[in-house]
Amino acid sequence: MTAIIVFAQGQVQIGINRMTTTMANRLFMMTFLLLLLTSVQAQSKKKLMAQHKMAKAELAASRSTWGSIQDLCAEYKQLDELPRLLWGKVPLVEVGRSSLQMGQMTFQLLLYDLDGDKVADEFALNDDKGLPLREEFGFLYDADGNGMIDRVIYYAGPMMDTKGNLKYLFHHWADLNADGRVDAITNPFVVFGNDSLPDFNRVLLVRDTDGDNKVNNVQALDLSEVAMIPLEAKDGAWTFRSVFGEDSIGVLDEDVFQFYNTILQAILANAERPGPPSP
Repeated sequence: MTAIIVFAQGQVQIGINRMTTTMANRLFMMTFLLLLLTSVQAQSKKKLMAQHKMAKAELAASRSTWGSIQDLCAEYKQLDELPRLLWGKVPLVEVGRSSLQMGQMTFQLLLYDLDGDKVADEFALNDDKGLPLREEFGFLYDADGNGMIDRVIYYAGPMMDTKGNLKYLFHHWADLNADGRVDAITNPFVVFGNDSLPDFNRVLLVRDTDGDNKVNNVQALDLSEVAMIPLEAKDGAWTFRSVFGEDSIGVLDEDVFQFYNTILQAILANAERPGPPSP
């Protein structure tokens, strides 16, 4: 009987040893796979960051000034896609912060580096208590190659188009004469004809072409046809239709660019930028 008990105990111990070895092997494999996955993800992020830096350099080297409708459409398409390369895929590294006053309201302006070059690529607004305003953020670029931020791609929100496609849209802000003020803004929510939803290939382009901070030019930009669709002003205002209803912009609306200029000038005051690229 004693021999049987000893034998049984030995078999149990062998089973336990085998179970322990199996569990250890499984734990090793899980750890190995986790490390491998982490390494692959890190390499993927590095690749995306490198692509983003290269795209920024190419944009700056293009020295875009909207000299032609072709240049304008090419820049718009590039800048509408460039933020999506890293958005939500890499950690945000804070490189600046300041207080921002707009009217009676106070905000926190935060600047982030996305691709590891220690240059601000994204901004976000928090409320006066430091709580994130989830839809108040945008991406920062230098398109004319002078080393200063002159394009802001501001998050506009999700929207379905006429074909049922969902897309996250952006407003584009442009400082075209390097004076630190916004000269042009786009509105992607405008609808045309009998449509009730926007066509992602058409946006409203609102411009101040003489630097007096007043609207004096409103057109529809057709990205697929690479063309401008003139809109006529009636009684000193351009009327258009958006997904939110009828709207208009008047030639005497001095505050049209005020919101954009306040944010851009705060960004410029707090963002470190590299010098312009070599000729």
